[in-house]
Amino acid sequence: MPVLLLLKIVLGIYLFGCLSATAYNYWIKKQGAKGIEWKQCLNPIKHLSVFVGFTLSLIPQHIIEQYVLRIYDDYCRPNCLLGNGGRCDSCGCNTYAKMMSPLEEDSRGNWGTIIWSKKKYKKHREQYPVKIEPKYG
Repeated sequence: MPVLLLLKIVLGIYLFGCLSATAYNYWIKKQGAKGIEWKQCLNPIKHLSVFVGFTLSLIPQHIIEQYVLRIYDDYCRPNCLLGNGGRCDSCGCNTYAKMMSPLEEDSRGNWGTIIWSKKKYKKHREQYPVKIEPKYG
């Protein structure tokens, strides 16, 4: 019986997703936007993708920016993350794992713990300005 109940719940969520996606797509197209192909409104992978994207969009941008700065740090990226087998050349840690941990600091002092407060992070950026420019190629 629990398997049948679980199946009903999953099917209900899927149907709700299909109806929501179809209604939203209709509304978007009525507003003049291109929208998505109608068959995508029935695609469970598309539903999952939108759910994951929405969930990740709840992470404040100042937090995401700090992770980007860690991953693209001028010293850590070439020497530890991409070089040296992914290990820090100073402390020997798994560089990517350390970068993803909000409470860790770089052993060379290139970056500190994640600053959770948007106000404190703004002050930090005023004190230590950074310009992020994506370069392709």
